[in-house]
Amino acid sequence: TQWTIYHTYSDLKSIDHGDLGIKMLFNKNEILNLYTNIKNYDEIYDAVKYHNKYTVPENLSNHNKEIAYIVRDADKLDIFNIFVQGILNLHESDDEISKEVKKTFYENKSINYNIINNDNDNIILKVAMLFDLRYEYSIKYVIENNLLDKLFSKIKNKQKFKEYFEYMNNYLINLLK
Repeated sequence: TQWTIYHTYSDLKSIDHGDLGIKMLFNKNEILNLYTNIKNYDEIYDAVKYHNKYTVPENLSNHNKEIAYIVRDADKLDIFNIFVQGILNLHESDDEISKEVKKTFYENKSINYNIINNDNDNIILKVAMLFDLRYEYSIKYVIENNLLDKLFSKIKNKQKFKEYFEYMNNYLINLLK
């Protein structure tokens, strides 16, 4: 729906797709056509609503948080694969990577869209999404499928980005130890 209406997957350029999912499923009652067991609606609601947010609210039940985290991991892997497969392309510029983006990255944190200043920052944001992977399966998937190497191969200015890709690769490998 986001692509059909807005011709972009970017929430910044269109609409928050988690919120759009809630609107489609619950406000328009599409959920009734897909799944009729209403006792599970709260966990579906939370997973859809929060899968793409910067953080999952602490006030959710542990069960609902876990489901949201599973969907978040899947969403991050999907986004990463979209760029690896060339469905969407990374855009580079001559700009330097912003100090705040660098700082956040080397604190092993995902990067908030609010601090992105240029296309190069956006590339680092994509790599930094992997800091937020929660499950061993997801981390193994990235490593075993060489997703970082595949994405790096699409970068033109390899020297500018090499340290970030190497850092992330080492970070993920160390998580599995």
